[in-house]
Amino acid sequence: MSERPIVITSGEPAGVGPDITLKFSQKALKAHENFAILGCLKTLRDRANLLNLELEFEKLDPEDSLDQMALEKISVIDFPCSAKVLPGTLDPKNINSVMSQIDHAIALCKSKKASAMVTCPVQKSLISEQKRDFMGHTEYIAKVLKNDNPVMVLASPTMMTALLTTHIPLADVTKMVTKEKIIAVVEELNAWLEKKFLNRRPKIAVLGLNPHAGESGKLGQEEIEVIGPAIELLRKNGINVEGPLSADTAFNDLAKFDLYLGMYHDQVLPVIKSHFFETIVNITVGIDIIRTSVDHGTALDKAGTHQASEQSLMQAFALAKKLANA
Repeated sequence: MSERPIVITSGEPAGVGPDITLKFSQKALKAHENFAILGCLKTLRDRANLLNLELEFEKLDPEDSLDQMALEKISVIDFPCSAKVLPGTLDPKNINSVMSQIDHAIALCKSKKASAMVTCPVQKSLISEQKRDFMGHTEYIAKVLKNDNPVMVLASPTMMTALLTTHIPLADVTKMVTKEKIIAVVEELNAWLEKKFLNRRPKIAVLGLNPHAGESGKLGQEEIEVIGPAIELLRKNGINVEGPLSADTAFNDLAKFDLYLGMYHDQVLPVIKSHFFETIVNITVGIDIIRTSVDHGTALDKAGTHQASEQSLMQAFALAKKLANA
């Protein structure tokens, strides 16, 4: 057990965040894990009653110390919702509770009062209507921490992927694929893998941008002019990297590489999600704190129905704990 607790944001109150948080907490208490939940205590109590979960809660205010948490109860740092929460029904009045959870979790980790933060899903479309610069947890947390180059990594027990660009329109991807960015991201990933995961020299696959990795320039020049030269320089600097690889065949032998770096969101995420959906953990690399997340959405239609699985949250917590202790 880490000396400092791991904090978990329960996310969008109308979604499955409260459901999986409660199911996780029930198991984590029995395992004597050191954690605290950030969310609306009333919503969590109401959802527990709806799901017929007999749980005891301890209310904490944001200014309270985490040192004296009652480990036999679920400690909840309370950020009350402004409007009544109905499972499956979004209400923009509750955005402040959602964002306050994230901000407070970041602050606890930054001040070393918590060892890591784990996030449950938020409704990005709802938040972005109020906060135009909100593109997702990864970008928001990096902005708050003033880290310029966050890297989104999705990890399952047998496959790991990362993204050069994250939540941006496909039309904007090409101008974001630069030699400098590829070098910076691969160097960050290589150092992180070596230190936190492998204790050996990682092997990283870099995908091309165009179909068939450009087909020797017939389908695009990015592989020749940008991606290839970046890989060559990385190799000269001692990093074990291969590419640019054609995305349609790169995943035939998952054991060959420790990590696959894709150029854009939907180049690699459909592959890992189609095979390992419930065991994937989203990790933010390149920031000054440890943050992991479930890798699914708010699933509004499943909220309050017993259909939401806590498996991804359990994986995210276990990985946050591993990284905190590494």
